[in-house]
Amino acid sequence: MFRDTRLLKTRTLVFCLLLIGMIGCDQHTASVNGKVAIKWEAYVSADKKFQIELPGAPEPWVTHFDSPKYGRTQVQHVSTVANETMFSVAYNDYPRSLSDEEVELELKFTYTLPGTGAEILETSKVKVANQPAIEVIAKTGPIISVARYFIADSQRLYSLQIGGQNDPRQDPESVERFFGSFQLVNDDRQRASTNIIAPVGRRGRTGEATLQAYATTPAGNLVDAGPAPIEPSGSQVKLSTPLKLGDRVQVRWDGRFTLADGRIVQESWWLGTITGLEKNGKVKVHYTGWDSAWDEVVTRERLRLEGKGTE
Repeated sequence: MFRDTRLLKTRTLVFCLLLIGMIGCDQHTASVNGKVAIKWEAYVSADKKFQIELPGAPEPWVTHFDSPKYGRTQVQHVSTVANETMFSVAYNDYPRSLSDEEVELELKFTYTLPGTGAEILETSKVKVANQPAIEVIAKTGPIISVARYFIADSQRLYSLQIGGQNDPRQDPESVERFFGSFQLVNDDRQRASTNIIAPVGRRGRTGEATLQAYATTPAGNLVDAGPAPIEPSGSQVKLSTPLKLGDRVQVRWDGRFTLADGRIVQESWWLGTITGLEKNGKVKVHYTGWDSAWDEVVTRERLRLEGKGTE
């Protein structure tokens, strides 16, 4: 974050110590095949600048740090634990907008984690809320974490982390849901608003589907937010179902969706096209009418074939 390793060390150690202390206090629902079923809940930041889904009841908290370069700095955190894994979002504002060069330097300094004692296992470039981010997989003591860092509007640093004594990547659906549900609110690049009437984490494009969803802007105007969900009607795709690139499918998306009348749907179905076939049986799909940045690899139980289909 800042060019003082004490803040990075403090943030990393706080994350690890909290995780170790909170294991055994998981927030969950019932147990399924020995694994606790996670109940995801939406969280909107106090300043209404972002929203994300977290397992269980999110707990916000605050830390402070005196930075030689930026003065007294307040870091906002929100976290929860499920299945002995901690999910956490931390963010802080710089006192001024950073130049592109400063953003690049700050991110590089942040994701290298100097002075934290962390062993970096892997780094890669990804996107969070349609913005460039750095993903870092690291090991600090007994904790393995997957973190994504990015600076929004040249002035706010976000750190999204999942960590536990078991590698979080062993539960790819939770990792995908956590990072994929993060959305900046009132960001023109995402067509987001206070009253979301579109899937959290998806960006729409106009003119690509007959049915449309709409979002209400702060000014009260309706803007196109992309295609709307559908009623599933196709046949269930099985492991034995022959598939090929270009097949039209119906895809179940497991995020939250708010209808125009205020009803909240926990899962919804969307039109899509198969763009890739994985060796493990999973399928890469493109959601019709949505930006390709939100293409994803899904299990077959989340797919239905349009029309009669093949059993």
